[in-house]
Amino acid sequence: MSNDLNFWTFPTPKNDIQAARSILESTATINLWDGSVRARKTVTATFAWLRFVIQNPDGQGLYIITGKTLDTIISNILLPLQMFLGQDVFSYSTGTRRAYLKGLRGNKKITFFLIGACNEGSETRIQGKTVFCALSDEGSLYPTSFLQMLFSRLSLDDSRMFMTTNPDSKNHYIYKNYIEKKDNPDVSIQYFQFQLLDNPYISDTKKAEFVAMYSGLWKRRYIYGEWVAAEGAIYPQFNEDIHVVDTRPLRNQCQSYYIGVDFGTKNPTVFILIGLTSDKRMIALAEYYWNPNEHGGKEKTTNEFALEMLKFISNNAVTASTIIVDPSASTLILSLRNALKNGNKNTSVILGDNSVDAGIATTCNLLENNQILFDRSCKNGTREMQGYSWKKEKPDKVDDHFPDALRYVVNHLFTNAKKKIKHQTTVYYNNHH
Repeated sequence: MSNDLNFWTFPTPKNDIQAARSILESTATINLWDGSVRARKTVTATFAWLRFVIQNPDGQGLYIITGKTLDTIISNILLPLQMFLGQDVFSYSTGTRRAYLKGLRGNKKITFFLIGACNEGSETRIQGKTVFCALSDEGSLYPTSFLQMLFSRLSLDDSRMFMTTNPDSKNHYIYKNYIEKKDNPDVSIQYFQFQLLDNPYISDTKKAEFVAMYSGLWKRRYIYGEWVAAEGAIYPQFNEDIHVVDTRPLRNQCQSYYIGVDFGTKNPTVFILIGLTSDKRMIALAEYYWNPNEHGGKEKTTNEFALEMLKFISNNAVTASTIIVDPSASTLILSLRNALKNGNKNTSVILGDNSVDAGIATTCNLLENNQILFDRSCKNGTREMQGYSWKKEKPDKVDDHFPDALRYVVNHLFTNAKKKIKHQTTVYYNNHH
């Protein structure tokens, strides 16, 4: 494409009137694209933002790009933009946390500040700043304090924010303060709702695959774009009569083995041995469950747990390819690696992915399709899977040890393979480059 962005025309595909219209109508202070996964929210918001930036290169405040983390900003926004515009026009530096757009009128260059909003305290990164233009990806993942601070920074008459979000609870700050107020004449908000099933860049076959990936709460949020509360049982699909079986006849169908570990000192420590079959079923073959409260308050050291792991592997007569551990248990990870090395065990020990919502959504789907089975010996696991529930929109931190260990394996084997990589963005950019 031309290096002179003044001659660049925004691509408005004839078969996507909804996206083109939202770009032209995104003239409010807050412009929000909401809806299901794979609905082309990010690509559309990014084009709307880019159009505004090119038309307004002389803003009197900061130009910022925000996301949950720097990594998500890079994968969801920066790399697709660089692919579309070219590295000579759009570039970024992870060291300085800045991106640059060249080729503007008068050979001007715009600098964008890259800001992660991963935890409480992130708002200090924009506190005291005046923001002219913000591109904000996956806003429902931001802490409320960051969202409040971000809006307060849009203090110029022509300040503008372009935000995408997936649905959450109706108690979420974005729903209560943006979506519910979208028709309030005293608030400058443009709201656009996009759906996977309306996406013209994804085939019907692929759409059906995505619909089948989710169930329950997650299907309502991620497929149908509904803002609904998380309440009651987290795994209502779990049925002891169906999912708890004698797994001995299934052992010879397992092609690889994994162990999920949730670590506690005063709380229980759990190991789960998982066999993966050729048809991608997860078989929980055995559990190790140490609850100090059931042993007079005795707390084991990480070295003692490492020795328990060697016994657990030996007693089950399998070779686990990977042990996936609670990512907060760095000391245990080191102890396990040393014990396995001394025991000549060719097993890797890795940090688990603690993506809670994504892991729960995948586990719900696996349970609904009977792709997870549990041995009858996993009595603690059965009890915790039945009792695992929501509390104030988050998993209750009571008797969640087995579900956590299971989620680390689920995320390793399944969730990471279907994470929300915005491939529809790539298709869209490629089609109009």
